[in-house]
Amino acid sequence: MAQPLDLQASSPLPTAINGVVSNAQPVNVEYINLAGVRSSKPFSGVNIVVTRYTDGSTTTTKVIRK
Repeated sequence: MAQPLDLQASSPLPTAINGVVSNAQPVNVEYINLAGVRSSKPFSGVNIVVTRYTDGSTTTTKVIRK
């Protein structure tokens, strides 16, 4: 049997992420164009930017450069 769920608007439970704290520093930044060519410097046009950090994590962003 299902139990009723009591939801209140003033609930102190977190409902979103307000921010992320990290002490990781960038170790390596790599640029990749749409043909798959890798470089340590950005290309003209579309770049996939892969950043590796000291804690082992990575971030990937798309950047358009004129």
